[in-house]
Amino acid sequence: MSYRLRRTLPAVVLPCLLCAAAPALGAPPDRGNGGNDSPAYLSFAADAAEVTAGNAVRLSWASLNTKHCFASGAWEGKHPTDGTYVTGPLVTDSTFALECKGTGTAATATVRVRVVAATAEQPAPTDPETPPAEPTPIEDPVADTEPTTSEPEPLPQEPEPEPAPEPVPEPAPAPTLAFDASASQVAAGGSATLSWTADNADGCTAGGGWSGQRPHTGTETVGPIDGSTTFSLSCDGPGGSAVAMISVAISDTVSLNWQAPTENTDGSLLTDLSGYRIYYGLRSGDYTDSVLIGAAASTSHALELVSGEYYFAMTALDAEGNESGYSNEVIKVVP
Repeated sequence: MSYRLRRTLPAVVLPCLLCAAAPALGAPPDRGNGGNDSPAYLSFAADAAEVTAGNAVRLSWASLNTKHCFASGAWEGKHPTDGTYVTGPLVTDSTFALECKGTGTAATATVRVRVVAATAEQPAPTDPETPPAEPTPIEDPVADTEPTTSEPEPLPQEPEPEPAPEPVPEPAPAPTLAFDASASQVAAGGSATLSWTADNADGCTAGGGWSGQRPHTGTETVGPIDGSTTFSLSCDGPGGSAVAMISVAISDTVSLNWQAPTENTDGSLLTDLSGYRIYYGLRSGDYTDSVLIGAAASTSHALELVSGEYYFAMTALDAEGNESGYSNEVIKVVP
């Protein structure tokens, strides 16, 4: 293992620096199949429930706690965990299925689109048959000596112009949705305020940690929240649907206790101890976060963390900022 900072002064002895914390934190957790996998969530919708034969629909979906999604039914293939997809022309009733999988959990949803036949245009009426012409009588030239005049033949009539086609209406714009929470994590029994704004939508439907109909814009306080909860919102309008999800996690207090070092690694008395740094992360030896303790006299510290399995280690700092190597590692599971 490499250390995060090399010390030019005599190294600080940190034997079992966190040994006082280890009993309070408990034994390492069970690593069987009963882990802390979060449930997968999926919201799946089409922009129209019924279309005329030959038209397409737009599918949209959003998921949480998933890694990949697979389509089946009237479409196929692997898809991202969130996105949209425009189908080809539909000629029969179609059912679209989607399954999104996480780590040990999965969520499925289906959308059915009804296809109706296009209305056939009526054929133009045909002209009735022209009756046979009457024979022209032969006049006696002696009986009528008066000059005769003939009526001029009527001019051929111009055909009536065909009516202009009716303009095709512009498609309605698709809804857009902005959905937010006042906090991403709260203490058990706490609450959070949800706010949303949907444009081009008539109304919304809540799901997950809340339910019921909602206006297209508003705010609402939800709680008490006793476990990590996902809130979903689907808003519909003439141009289709928009969906969004928000998760609020539960945080818990983790208390760490340690014994202060008294000597350097060469056996000399430690006189310039200035503080400590606590490192932690979700994998052993991979510490993604840290907190600085600026008081040499401190022997305990509390952290607010969300659900998960955490690995902790500490270092000591001298007055010049030199840092020792890591202490022993301890594990704590936050429910």
